[in-house]
Amino acid sequence: MRIRHDGSLTENIDYYVRGGSGRSYNNQRNFNLAYIEPGIEYKLGHHWAWTVAFRQINSIDVTDGQRVRKIITGPSFDFDKNNELEFRYSKSNGDKDLKSFVFEYVHKFQTD
Repeated sequence: MRIRHDGSLTENIDYYVRGGSGRSYNNQRNFNLAYIEPGIEYKLGHHWAWTVAFRQINSIDVTDGQRVRKIITGPSFDFDKNNELEFRYSKSNGDKDLKSFVFEYVHKFQTD
């Protein structure tokens, strides 16, 4: 489960704060986790934007070895107000040192 709050700082700069919690199931050990992620999005044009975010992840059931700090950055392309492609690079450190590239489709459900 996660929630997200969006807002605008200027005409070209938006911000968001996202948080979530869940359960990780894997073949090493299962654990409960929570995260908080503040981010900034700079609009490069009508369809393109660049995002920079920081995510702090931690186990919430005292499982050792699950504290990770993650920097996330990359472009996104908006097809319309509800459909988007994101291309992200993330680098994590802390209890785990990881690097990844993510390509994902996002569909936003609006409650206007």
